[in-house]
Amino acid sequence: NKIIKVPIADIIIDYRATSDLISNACKRGQKRYKVSGICEITENIIVALEESDNNEIPEYIFAQFHSLNEDEIISEISKRYFNGFSFIGAFQYGDSKWGLFVKCA
Repeated sequence: NKIIKVPIADIIIDYRATSDLISNACKRGQKRYKVSGICEITENIIVALEESDNNEIPEYIFAQFHSLNEDEIISEISKRYFNGFSFIGAFQYGDSKWGLFVKCA
């Protein structure tokens, strides 16, 4: 397995670059990896990767939820699912909630 520590501030400043960091870590070398979970610890997100037998190259994306309302977050997760993105996990930053999603190519 692999562990990646990503500062939350980096995600907020440039979510695309930090999303690419996770995606690229999953396809380095001969082995393929997938995110098995995330954990918020103080000012960082710990991303756990595990080996994957799947040859598909996943695309990971951090995305901010538009609301902190529970029903609206559930609705957003469902909409993203029907657009091909699976929900991995979420974290809080100040007054905003962010999620990590994956789309397999």
